[in-house]
Amino acid sequence: MLRPVFSGSYLPGSDRANRVIRSFFMDPIAALEREVDAAGDDAARLDALNRYAVALARAGDAPRALTQVERAEAIAARLNDEAGRGRALCTRGICLYLRAEYIAGLQCCLDACAIAEAAQDPSGLAGALLSAAACHYQMGTLEEAHTALMEALGMLELVPDDGLAFRAHNTLGAILMSKQKYTEAMAHLDAAIAIARRSEDDFDRRRAEVNRASVLHKMGVAACEAGRDSEAAAHFRAGIETCERIRASIGPPSVVRDAASCAGTLGALYVSTGRWEEAWTLFEEVVNHGRDMANSHVQAEALMHLGKLHILRGAFLQARDCLDQSMQLASGVNVQHLIAKAHEGLAEWCEARGDYREALAQYRHFMEIHEVMLRRELDATARARAIWVQYQQARRDADAYRMRAERLSARNAELAAAADRHQRDALYDALTGLANRRHLDARLAELVAEMRDGETLALALIDVDAFKHINDTFTHTLGDAVLKAVAEGLREACRGADLPARFGGDEFVLVLPGTSVDGARQMLERLRVRMDTRDWSTLDPALAVTLSIGVTELRAGDSVESIVRRADEALYAAKKQGRNRVLTG
Repeated sequence: MLRPVFSGSYLPGSDRANRVIRSFFMDPIAALEREVDAAGDDAARLDALNRYAVALARAGDAPRALTQVERAEAIAARLNDEAGRGRALCTRGICLYLRAEYIAGLQCCLDACAIAEAAQDPSGLAGALLSAAACHYQMGTLEEAHTALMEALGMLELVPDDGLAFRAHNTLGAILMSKQKYTEAMAHLDAAIAIARRSEDDFDRRRAEVNRASVLHKMGVAACEAGRDSEAAAHFRAGIETCERIRASIGPPSVVRDAASCAGTLGALYVSTGRWEEAWTLFEEVVNHGRDMANSHVQAEALMHLGKLHILRGAFLQARDCLDQSMQLASGVNVQHLIAKAHEGLAEWCEARGDYREALAQYRHFMEIHEVMLRRELDATARARAIWVQYQQARRDADAYRMRAERLSARNAELAAAADRHQRDALYDALTGLANRRHLDARLAELVAEMRDGETLALALIDVDAFKHINDTFTHTLGDAVLKAVAEGLREACRGADLPARFGGDEFVLVLPGTSVDGARQMLERLRVRMDTRDWSTLDPALAVTLSIGVTELRAGDSVESIVRRADEALYAAKKQGRNRVLTG
């Protein structure tokens, strides 16, 4: 069966090939190029460049794609857009993948995964995981590819994206087919087909249906080898019907790659059902498609099938010609597995002609190349797995670091809250919530030191009359309630810049910046009346509370001690004159 391949770039070809390439690629690419040019700002240009680069990469034009990736990376760096940088790096990985630089591509994709995780970009993470899975698949690390794809599907449950979901299910189908898990492969390919139908994407739908036909072919071969001929025939028939329907629906040359893949799969099915002449026509068609696309890999694989068909038909000269051409093309693009198959085909050709010495030599060549390929594949597999293990370990380390950071953050918040509590305890009175003596002394010293000519500051000392009697008569608990009520009255009377404080015991201080002694006296008189006329019966029906207040204002040459002393003298006078009054000093 023809394996679909992507060349890194398109080689110069015939006029017809150039027309095909233009019709297949240039119209959508030109539209994306215009979108990049028309972008209104760097953010829009970054998004357009990422999509433009992906389109170029999928078209096989890796050099141009990498140029656009570099532009996208530069804009992302200028914008400090980590999500954009991660997506550009993923596109770089896709370009390397299409050039068969799978290890480098995998490293880029895993780096993009790490960036997407840090940037909290789940869609970017899912795309990077899918691209990493594709690299794993090509290197034969199927378990790692399967793990990455399942993780990507988990991400897509959070951020649905039909394009990414199609890629995940379609690739999972191919991987599971390689692992001979045909039932599971079918389930994922059916899911991919359903997504493509929902999105009305005929290209994706045909691609998944051709892959499904490939699974049917594999299932048929397995059933045939097990002696279940009727079951094998049913699988082959279903695969053939699918490919023949798709071939009938494929229209212009703009889907030439689609046509090549479908023809190759149908050719393999025809070979398995003995329809060699029809298979020969199909593989010859694939060779022509390969020429139109300037794709030596496609041509070489189709010529390989033609050579083996010619051997079955007894057309030995044609077989040798096809196998020699396949070897030459495969060597030109350094596709080792095709070179090995060419030697195997030549060995079969020699054996069919009775030249056993040459057949043995060709088989030796085949085994030598196969052994080298196996060593390289094992080495690539080991490196790929090492990169994957490093990535997973880095994720575990990042998770552990994040957990430690969260614990430290929580601990820091606890310490900050404790520090706030300690600071409040150091500066505020625990019972009333007003500033304490320490806070009052510090703030009053600042205000006195900062006073300028023309500014005013009033200070009042407030005492709860007969407070000892209240404690002795009504208990200390009720006395505390009285102090809290007085403190609340002080807070309600204050403006934003005023400072109410508990001076000690049943004494309070009120600092009033920007207020004259007359203004302060009026405000304090209102406070005194409010306390005197308040209904205290909620605490005790027999309770009455009054305040004695002494107030003064800052004068030239005053210190903290002198202004407090004058207010205290005024307070003493208020008590001496009968309490429940405001006096100035």
